[in-house]
Amino acid sequence: MSFRLLLAVLGLIVTASPRQESSRFAAIEIFIDSGARPLAAYQIELTADPGTMKLVGVEGNPDLSFQNPPYYDPAALREGERIVLAAFTTEAPPSGRTRIATVHVCEAGNKPNYSARLIVAGDPEGKPIEALVSFERQGESP
Repeated sequence: MSFRLLLAVLGLIVTASPRQESSRFAAIEIFIDSGARPLAAYQIELTADPGTMKLVGVEGNPDLSFQNPPYYDPAALREGERIVLAAFTTEAPPSGRTRIATVHVCEAGNKPNYSARLIVAGDPEGKPIEALVSFERQGESP
């Protein structure tokens, strides 16, 4: 086999082989802004485009009342693009914009489009309150 033919065959093999998508780890910090009202309980949903990320872990906010990780279904870590988080506190509830959790993910391919939805928020008396949920994607590591 000539050298040129060998290079041509290798070129075909390389171009025909499937390409590995790049993946990276990132942290999604989730916030709830309850304005002047104290935030004692919440339930939120975080989603991403199908096939773009895998949930790796969940942690609380070590600086405030929501120090423990929020409650969630561990099956969500295996299933993928959706997780529902919920927590309550009997300690002094925070008010204003509060980081309530950090969700760790492994992203594949392009950066996913994330979406967060507040299901419910409540004050220390158990009454529903108006609040806004938001998130920030933090860094990446290979």
